[in-house]
Amino acid sequence: MRLKLRKRMLAALGALFLGVGALVHLVVARPERNTVFLAGSCEVPATIIEPAARGGNVTAIVFHGLSANRRLMTTLGQSLAWSDLRVILVDLPGHGDNSDAFSIERCEECAGALLDSFAKSGEINPDRTVLIGHSLGGALAMRMADRVPVAATVAISPAPMVPVENIPADVIPMKPPHRMPANLLIVMGQLEPERAKQAAQKLIEMAGGQRHVLEDFRQRRAARLIVAPYATHTSLLINRRVWDVMDVWWRMATPVRWPTRNFFGYTLYGGMISGVIGLAFLFALAVRVVASGGAKSSGAPPPRTATVLVVWLMAAALGGGLSYVLVPLRVLRIFGGSLLASVLAIVGVIVLAYLWRAARAQHAAPLPSEDQKGWAVGAALGLATVLAFSAWLGWQATDVWMNGARWWRFALLAPLLLLHSLAEEKALGWERSAEAGAANWGGRLRRYFIFFLLRLMVLLAVALPLGGWQIERVLILLLTPYLVIFSVGQRLGADAVRRESGSLAAAAVFSAILAAWFIAGVFPITG
Repeated sequence: MRLKLRKRMLAALGALFLGVGALVHLVVARPERNTVFLAGSCEVPATIIEPAARGGNVTAIVFHGLSANRRLMTTLGQSLAWSDLRVILVDLPGHGDNSDAFSIERCEECAGALLDSFAKSGEINPDRTVLIGHSLGGALAMRMADRVPVAATVAISPAPMVPVENIPADVIPMKPPHRMPANLLIVMGQLEPERAKQAAQKLIEMAGGQRHVLEDFRQRRAARLIVAPYATHTSLLINRRVWDVMDVWWRMATPVRWPTRNFFGYTLYGGMISGVIGLAFLFALAVRVVASGGAKSSGAPPPRTATVLVVWLMAAALGGGLSYVLVPLRVLRIFGGSLLASVLAIVGVIVLAYLWRAARAQHAAPLPSEDQKGWAVGAALGLATVLAFSAWLGWQATDVWMNGARWWRFALLAPLLLLHSLAEEKALGWERSAEAGAANWGGRLRRYFIFFLLRLMVLLAVALPLGGWQIERVLILLLTPYLVIFSVGQRLGADAVRRESGSLAAAAVFSAILAAWFIAGVFPITG
């Protein structure tokens, strides 16, 4: 009876939070229209958000950053639409719904062709158009000054475009335009690397230095660098100060004036988070229904922590070193993702080999026999989780619903990443914390501390510039906040699966499916 009550409470709470999130989005968000623009040889998926009122007929074209997509920029787009701008969000090649192969050159080619097409067809009036971009998209927006002069350009934490100390010319993805954009605003975060801020300062100097009185806007020579306090590269997208400065900037640069509606999308973020919480409750219910009643895992006893850390460190160092010579999964053509998945697989093979041998030496089964049914349980829960969260986040926040090109990569990645997930589950052990009782918070915290140490070793092995900076490794570093959030959710979910099913295999399969989804769904596709 108590179990039935818990299930009903989980179902009710999940439905409640999902309903609140959906209601917030339906009430607050401006209507969106998805389309595909044909520009030269480019097919560019786009979302158009019409303004709350026609205002002065100003258009904002928004470019996302590397490994992002147009859905990730939707909250910014909604904020612009509530301030009476017509907003066009685009997916660059290899990102989101754009199935074209990613390269920086191809992104620039398609962005330029799109702007040329818009200007010729009358889709935009350049004098009433603002280009906005984040990270790589910020550099891309600045490069468009050579194609179509617009009223203003806002570059949020643009990728470095000029060499400075420790940022050599050979790792700069784009060079600055031949003529600097009119009315250029660059926004950087205080917590970003000093070298990145120095590169931004050089761009402002190339634009003639900081000047931003009304006459400067009229002559299209305004330029300014803003450093947002306590902001990082990614947090700039949800920073209210950034929005306020940007809002004033495009109003000064365009020939129309109207009062701001003082809207910023925190409400939309709240709705998205509410839905994620609801899905978490429903996930807990699904685990209880699908995985309950399993036997306790009884394989080899957990290895000593010191041994685990030493073996894992050696495996990560070897995998990271080999990645400068050979990336076995490069054939998958996932920019940054092939590198990360290769190192994870190498670490998994090395650690599993050691643990397998240690288990045999103790005359214990490397995987307990009762784990055999766990493969199906883990696969069912993993795929259901991927589909549910993909659908919700794709509607609310970011496009992680995989297209055909990403699904087949996901299918290949999942069994390869299972090697790493199995190694991680066995390395972390289970008896020392979870099976010791719910009150053993010290043991659980210790286990999670070890988990983050293992993840940190792999991250450092992938991202450290031992052989010089590479854009793929920089991308993985920039994705660190998302990797941390994902890792927390992945670990909590895998532990729930293991606790209810009693199956190491179920937890490992579940974790591998989520890891494959993250890599296949987030990183750009290059072919």
